Amino acid sequence: WFPVNVRVSSGAVTPTPALVVAAPTATVNPVVAGGSTSLTCSASGGAPATAGQYTYTWSVVSNPGNVVNTLTGTPFTGATSTATFATTAGATGTVGLQCSANDGAGHTATNNISIVVN
Repeated sequence: WFPVNVRVSSGAVTPTPALVVAAPTATVNPVVAGGSTSLTCSASGGAPATAGQYTYTWSVVSNPGNVVNTLTGTPFTGATSTATFATTAGATGTVGLQCSANDGAGHTATNNISIVVN
């Protein structure tokens, strides 16, 4: 089952579709230690004030052995968001990264991706 939010307008009940973040994708996975990959994330549903416009946040949820060197994302507002993930030379492991989207109307959703670094 999927949660459904309801918005009331002029006495009519209008269901708001649940905000969903699609599984992020990576251009390269696995990544060679010291290398990098580009990530993409998109959202749908919810109740954004401007159709298709969401605010995104990228974060590291697991970083064994300090594999993550940098994680930067742009744009932070839009229909999709991209990020660049760079690894630390010589460090290996599986890193968990998360993309979060907010529709500006109180709805937030997340999805994760695991990146293998060897």
